[in-house]
Amino acid sequence: MRARRQGRRTPAIAAACLVGVGLLLAWAVGARADGIVRSSLDRPDRAPPPFLVLGPSVGDTRAEGGLRPGFSGGLVLTPAAGAEIFPPLYDLNLGLVLHGEYRGVAQGRDLVAAGLVARRYFRDQRRESTPRAAFVGLGLDIAQISFPGAAAADSAGEATAAGELRNYSGVLEGGWELRPSPRTLIVALVRWRRFIDAGLDYSGWSCHLQAGFPIPW
Repeated sequence: MRARRQGRRTPAIAAACLVGVGLLLAWAVGARADGIVRSSLDRPDRAPPPFLVLGPSVGDTRAEGGLRPGFSGGLVLTPAAGAEIFPPLYDLNLGLVLHGEYRGVAQGRDLVAAGLVARRYFRDQRRESTPRAAFVGLGLDIAQISFPGAAAADSAGEATAAGELRNYSGVLEGGWELRPSPRTLIVALVRWRRFIDAGLDYSGWSCHLQAGFPIPW
């Protein structure tokens, strides 16, 4: 019965994330300042390089509670850079972030996640990045939580067999990008992760501070 419920839950989570991405894109279209669909001729002759960022994080989870440290990083592509992969991103003022995260979520249990986030900026970041810009992001990860076995116990205090949980994980984030110089990017963000598997809820908030430099391409 549990396996059947899990089988139904996984596509439901994926469908919810796809609906969320659709709503974000619809809002982005409606929020364009000029209402003009730009052609590729409007884009810069050469797309700016993506930034590689890395930094510490700290977060909490529902299953266990308590702040636990970790680190995260990613490859941040501006709307112009992302348009080299998917051209409509430029029109929508959407950036792409290929990101990863590692963090403890309970005693003896670690979260490893990687995925893709679409980041909508509140300032025009298309032709030239501004010194600072607020953003919201929505994405989908593949996440895994590993645990060693009897040494770890779940929130009910029962011994847990060794193994791992692996499932899709929806991500919602918001924060700021700061550019003190053309070759420096600082990102401060708060992220909510939705992760439920095998009856355990490891959803929770995390805070991230990242810094990085451009990668030529």
